[in-house]
Amino acid sequence: METQGPGLILATTTALPQALILFCEQLINFPPQRRQILLAVSDRWVPDSRVDAIANFAQRLGRPILAVNVAYGSENSAAEVSPGERVLENVAKHLRAGNAQVETLLLFSDDLGQALLNTAEEHHASLILLGLSSKGMLARLIEGNVAQEIVRSTTIPVLLLPPDWSSPL
Repeated sequence: METQGPGLILATTTALPQALILFCEQLINFPPQRRQILLAVSDRWVPDSRVDAIANFAQRLGRPILAVNVAYGSENSAAEVSPGERVLENVAKHLRAGNAQVETLLLFSDDLGQALLNTAEEHHASLILLGLSSKGMLARLIEGNVAQEIVRSTTIPVLLLPPDWSSPL
């Protein structure tokens, strides 16, 4: 486990329980107006045991989840049902099956990181939960690194989940 400034802990799979203890301590001491966990959901996310673990984590903390997908572009350029909308519906369904309180939000923006940061502030998120992708260096250079942008620009705690993570929270 490695501390990276205020509110950020990078957790490897083996250090995840220690990181979560620190996050829980931070969340308990967070101002009462900051209640939701913002869960950033990509178009490629497939609901599985990770979503079940997130639902269980949120329920134990007594925090509702705001599942957010940010699509590139504008609403006018979107298809009738975007891939992000389908993924959000599936993730929300799995979260609700785990008895989590969940709202979904589909956004359109050319700046994914800033859209997530603005949403976290507007909805008073107590935690930003991001799943890291296994994309390579070239893809990160072309697409940018949303996780890095968020970590550098927020004072809200950020939990980064490795791409191969499958442990309970």
